[in-house]
Amino acid sequence: SRKQREFINDTYKDEHYWEKRRKNNDAARRSREKRRYHDMVLENRICDLSKENSDLRSELSAIKRKFNL
Repeated sequence: SRKQREFINDTYKDEHYWEKRRKNNDAARRSREKRRYHDMVLENRICDLSKENSDLRSELSAIKRKFNL
């Protein structure tokens, strides 16, 4: 469902074209950086929650042993 790429003839590549390309390239770079940062934050959150889950399971096991459950 992506739009087909249109190739621009060199005769139409004026300053306006290059300014739009620069802005688009900057926006794409920022978007990729933002996505990488967001992925890194989520990965850290997953690690933290996994550790917390493991700690809670250990604590639950200790309580069950203590009360012979």
